[in-house]
Amino acid sequence: MPQTTFIEDTQKIYDFISNEKAHTNELFKHLENENINKLTIIDEFATLLGLRDNLTNEKRLALITRLVSLRDDSLVQILKKDNKSSEEIIQLQEKAYGFAKEFWQNKHKKTIDFIKKNNLLTPFYQEIFQGVYNVGLEMSAWQTTWTAHIINGVNKDLMEKFDNKEEEVFKYLENNNLLDIGHNEQTADRCYSALVRDGDNYKSKSYMHAFKKETTAVVDALEQFVDSLVNLEDHVYNQKWEYVLYLQTLIKAFSETHTHLLVQRWADVDRAWMKITTPIQIGHPLEYYEDHFRKAVALEWDIRLTSPTLQNNTNRVEKIKKMFNKKPVVLDPWDPMGALAK
Repeated sequence: MPQTTFIEDTQKIYDFISNEKAHTNELFKHLENENINKLTIIDEFATLLGLRDNLTNEKRLALITRLVSLRDDSLVQILKKDNKSSEEIIQLQEKAYGFAKEFWQNKHKKTIDFIKKNNLLTPFYQEIFQGVYNVGLEMSAWQTTWTAHIINGVNKDLMEKFDNKEEEVFKYLENNNLLDIGHNEQTADRCYSALVRDGDNYKSKSYMHAFKKETTAVVDALEQFVDSLVNLEDHVYNQKWEYVLYLQTLIKAFSETHTHLLVQRWADVDRAWMKITTPIQIGHPLEYYEDHFRKAVALEWDIRLTSPTLQNNTNRVEKIKKMFNKKPVVLDPWDPMGALAK
């Protein structure tokens, strides 16, 4: 396929995703214009969470924000106003996550179906979209356990252990070497490990040890992803092996069991990721830090697409390049943690 045709296909996908996003964002407009009859999906959402009775516009806005903007702070506030207990709120947050997860999984699948139905891109890049989707299913399945263990488990236990004194929690983590060690034997600014109970104390363990079932499922999906790409060729950008190397580096990082090597392994992932320079990039996992104490990296996974129209705008191209180099625009979100807590 000529690169010009590939770019035209990329624009079609970009436009399709943009239209889908615009359609989803209309939920806010429907609420603003009091078109409640067009908010059936929000009615379904409210019913799932037991909020259908006395469904005010404030609650509808919180539910739309949870679904569209992937933030649950407003939802938590209305649950508190309804006098829900902390345990009930956690349960309802999880239900809300499940609803949002299914919504966005369907969106991603719809994008893949659009690409394949119209035979856009090449078999290699069609497989990139499919592979990201398959890995994303396993990342999303893992999210529930990650949140239950770290956010609603260890962190709450630590606060209780030290009478809600955060400074005491930080001191405990530092004094007991429960933070990951990074480059030059310095304490890292994040952790790629999780704490697990060890009697009355804790031990730091890799995700492969702390979440063996879930991490293994992600690794298996990544290995299948690699296998599918090895049998295809990238005749457009000739970056087949850059993609394969990135995925293999991810497998190695997720599979690492020695906590003192985790920062190094994920630094290798950073370097491999930066070698991919095509308009279609696999997003970088383990980016956002929802863990207040150890900054244990949370799950994130997406596929990123640049707009050919913006790239071809000579008045803006340099500005767009700089923005892209910092962080590409995410057009096809596949963000388990975002679907839960952003």
